[in-house]
Amino acid sequence: MFEVRQLDAADAADYRDIRLEALEACPESFGSSHAEDAGLPLVRFREIVSENVVFGGFQGPVLQGVVGFARPLSLKTRHKGTLWGLYVREHARGMGLADELIKAVLAYAGTRVEILQLRVPKTNEPAIRVFTRHRFQTWGTEPRALRTEANDYFDACHMYRLLKDSPPSAQ
Repeated sequence: MFEVRQLDAADAADYRDIRLEALEACPESFGSSHAEDAGLPLVRFREIVSENVVFGGFQGPVLQGVVGFARPLSLKTRHKGTLWGLYVREHARGMGLADELIKAVLAYAGTRVEILQLRVPKTNEPAIRVFTRHRFQTWGTEPRALRTEANDYFDACHMYRLLKDSPPSAQ
């Protein structure tokens, strides 16, 4: 039903469209704002999909959902990865695409990091249920994690999933 694959520079315009839709539809869920990203040139979105790991879920030729993966460069933190930017278009929800996108990140991250982390608005119960279904656990709540352009504050749940056992520590 859906084809999930890593996006590349040729997908930049589609990524821009879905990203702007996500920022407008769910401003509480993203660190960027619609106003900020709407002013960016297409070349910036081309850079994002070329320089980052972003998976897209396609139904035919139409991009219906996206998710990203990031890994820090620091020696002390590069064992951790971050799942970011999960969004599925409203008409494609409930059809398993979010699960497929998360599975793509888990497969990719599983060969690169020991732990995968994410942040989700505490009010986004459907997303929390999806992440919990994929064995993510909540480790804390950040009060007022984001403030929207309308000056609404949203608390965030911080979640994680261990992907591999960590090596024994040398103490």
